[in-house]
Amino acid sequence: MNISKRWIRKKYFTTFKTRTWTFYGILNRERMAQKQVKLFYTTDVPILRHIRVKGEMNPYDPLWKTYFENRQQKATSRNLERRQSQCLV
Repeated sequence: MNISKRWIRKKYFTTFKTRTWTFYGILNRERMAQKQVKLFYTTDVPILRHIRVKGEMNPYDPLWKTYFENRQQKATSRNLERRQSQCLV
């Protein structure tokens, strides 16, 4: 089969904001209008740095139990907020 590059681009790729050649498809849902969805770019994921644990702190030491519980609670809330703001489809 001899398919031209122009046909391939028109069929499978689109321009999205400032990005050209964005791979996309049409999502068909029952009782809903068709929706255009694009391929997920890994460069869209922000880099999230972790908070370092101080060297003398030990998660198995009862003296530091409250510190690690608070740390886990903060991390969980950050992850939950991030997931809610990044709902893709």
